[in-house]
Amino acid sequence: MKSEKGVTLVSVIMYVLVMVILIGLVATLTTYFRSNISLMDTSSNNVAEYNKFNMYFTKDTNTDGNYVTQISTDKQQLAFANGSTYTFQDNGIYFNKIKICTGISDCQFQMTTSDNKQIITVYMVIGENLEFSKTTEYIINLQ
Repeated sequence: MKSEKGVTLVSVIMYVLVMVILIGLVATLTTYFRSNISLMDTSSNNVAEYNKFNMYFTKDTNTDGNYVTQISTDKQQLAFANGSTYTFQDNGIYFNKIKICTGISDCQFQMTTSDNKQIITVYMVIGENLEFSKTTEYIINLQ
C-alpha cells in the first residue's frame, strides 16, 4: 500500500471552495449591515425623541396618587400634583426646566375626566418636515 502523506489536489480544491463560500457569506452580511445602517435617518431620531418623552411622562402617570392639576390655555404646558411640569417651547419639550426632547414641531396636552379617571391625550409632531406625528392617551385612576 502506498502511504498518502501531504496535501492532495482534492483537499486543496475543497479548502478553496470553503474559503470562497465563507468570503461570500461575510461579504453578503457586511453589505446587508451597511445598507441597513444607511437607512438610519431622521425617522429613527424622531421615534427616539418620542420614546424619551414617553419614558418621563409614563413615570408620572403611573405614580400612585399623582394627577394632573393644570393644563395651560394654549395646551402647551401640563402640571402634575407631584410638581412635575411638561412644557412645549422652542421646538422642544421640557420636563420641569430640563429639555428632554428636541426637534418637536408641535405638542398639545388635553385632558378629560370620566369615571374617576383622568384621560390625558398628548398630540406630538416631530421633525422639520412634520414627518412623525403621534397621539397617545394616558389614563390615571383617581381612586
